Amino acid sequence: MSSIITAAIIIGIVILILFILISLHNKEKKKKATALIAHFNQSGMENNFSFSCQEILKNCIIGVDGLQRKLLVLEYGENENHKQIHIVDLNKVKNCELQKIFSAATQTEKGKAAEVYLEKIQLKFDYVNHTLPVEVVFYDHISNHIYEISELEQKAKDWQNILNKIITPSKKQIA
Repeated sequence: MSSIITAAIIIGIVILILFILISLHNKEKKKKATALIAHFNQSGMENNFSFSCQEILKNCIIGVDGLQRKLLVLEYGENENHKQIHIVDLNKVKNCELQKIFSAATQTEKGKAAEVYLEKIQLKFDYVNHTLPVEVVFYDHISNHIYEISELEQKAKDWQNILNKIITPSKKQIA
């Protein structure tokens, strides 16, 4: 009887420790997300942006100011100090294209086709003046789970529609 009680106590302690570790991890994750959102909002305020739409993704935060026709992109990595801000002037963008980038898996047996997998889903902004394009990654096979593909592809399509509605009138003004 005492061995059953001892086993129950040990199991209870292990479950308690796991619960505490998960709570601490979630608290740290929430703290990091709050700091990133604050940094994003601060960057928006510095540029006098008023965001009409925002999205928080695994590796970046994006927000569009429809009145100023600008897109703010805050890219971040695992390291909290690695943050990069891009401001996309939608008046200077030729088009916003949804791209799916595929890669082939390592070589398979002779005579069999290589397996192809989805590497990234991204929005690519091509500028009128041929400056380097800006890319916003919605899905990356390294940081996202395969089950997130359809949801993130739909988000990318929604953003493409929103941004193309903003880009199209500026093209008419140029012509």
